[in-house]
Amino acid sequence: MSKKSHLSTKSKFQLIIILFVVISFFFYLGSNRSSSVGTVINASDLIDHADEQAKANVENVVATMKAEFDKEYSDPSLYFEDFSEEIAVLDVECNKSLEAYFSDKIEIPYFTKSYNQYYLPTLKKFRDGEISVSDVVDDPFEHIRVWKFDIYTMVSENYNGETGNQLYDYVGYLEENGVKHFMYQEIQLKASEITEIELNKLKNFENPFEKIKDKNVIKRRNFMTDLGSNSARWDEENEWVKDLEKKYNVALVKVDLDYSLKERSCTYYAPQNDPTMKFPATEILSRCLQIYAQRALYEEIEKIVDEEGYGGQIAHIAISRNRDVVIYDENGRGRDPDVFDFDLSLNPDNISIINDGYKGCYDITLNLLLEEGEAIDYAKLQKITARIADLFKVNYVEGDEPWQREDMFVFFYTLPKEEQKIVVDLFKRDMITETYFRERTTLSNIYLDMYYVREETEGFHYLDTRAKKLDFLLRVTGNYDDLMSLSADTFGTRLKRDKLIR
Repeated sequence: MSKKSHLSTKSKFQLIIILFVVISFFFYLGSNRSSSVGTVINASDLIDHADEQAKANVENVVATMKAEFDKEYSDPSLYFEDFSEEIAVLDVECNKSLEAYFSDKIEIPYFTKSYNQYYLPTLKKFRDGEISVSDVVDDPFEHIRVWKFDIYTMVSENYNGETGNQLYDYVGYLEENGVKHFMYQEIQLKASEITEIELNKLKNFENPFEKIKDKNVIKRRNFMTDLGSNSARWDEENEWVKDLEKKYNVALVKVDLDYSLKERSCTYYAPQNDPTMKFPATEILSRCLQIYAQRALYEEIEKIVDEEGYGGQIAHIAISRNRDVVIYDENGRGRDPDVFDFDLSLNPDNISIINDGYKGCYDITLNLLLEEGEAIDYAKLQKITARIADLFKVNYVEGDEPWQREDMFVFFYTLPKEEQKIVVDLFKRDMITETYFRERTTLSNIYLDMYYVREETEGFHYLDTRAKKLDFLLRVTGNYDDLMSLSADTFGTRLKRDKLIR
């Protein structure tokens, strides 16, 4: 039987302590070369720093985003309204302004397609006739939350990217007009593979990209937002992608990008039969199994929450991560859990994906949404957390220590019922977040990064800016029997915490 192991919580603390001792020793030696007083880094100082940094991260969101979120969600009832007709009209007119801007600046054949995100109150006012098309186009800062467009350019093989400079200048133009959020995608089409007549026909389609993405007409796809940028040669095939297809027994296709891009300088792929599962792939690793595991765990948790009576009140996220995880083979060679083969063509169920597919660990956050004055039902939470813990059927040990594959946290927020529906829907929309490689943990953040309890998604930002967070959280550990052996009151009081790490 293969030996499989993982850095347990105890092991992680042991390594951290060793790290602190070594670093403190070097600080001491270094300071004694210049003075007689040594400098020592205390673990407790870093723990306090981690809590301060975590609070500062949220405070920064509030300071920079509260006005925007209060504007977008000033009337929560608008969130579930269908404004598709109004958006279509506004996009056409905004696209005319794009064409007017670039008409004397881009010399090669091109066309643009707008698909902006307008503020919800703007869409309501436009529907009701309170504002006109020109009001929206002439004042993008007031009415457009994210300015988005694609530009299709027809380029020769020796094209050296002049259009990129014009696009960069346009970003400056948007910023001058107060637009904070933007996204554009330049899709370069080969002049050797498409004629100007075909190019003009292409712009009549609602989504031209869908018509050409599987053909040999795209040369390069350049992508830029206020959050990041990405560029990839579209017509080049990488041999290692074939290895990924063999590894997971799945056909992979290149896909376009969206506003929440986090990974740079690589091509994004998705299984041909499931284009929603986008992930970046490099010669080193891919996030393919992690995103499958994240979706599988989301769906199982959602089922449990509904069955135990807290449906619509818990916004949750399960972050699959492989940091600090090593699986050992029968020869004692350590391997990252993402390198193991798994047959996706068999359409494995969620439990198989969670346990046999992705062999790493999960950080699970449950955000319980309460109305002001509503009591917490600890009996429900106890059953929910116990059932979630029971999802992990494959557990390993390192020596005498059990491998704890999940850390689970429960946060409590108060906000009106109609806004709870929005938060739950936002978390569902952004259930998949692990499509990029995280930055390495630095010394100053070693405690802060020990657990992943949040992501910088719209749902978390909504909670930061518009909900009231209560004073405590729970860190829930143990298997089903351990958790259910407690009384509901003991469950609620024993696991109470006032900080994430202590």
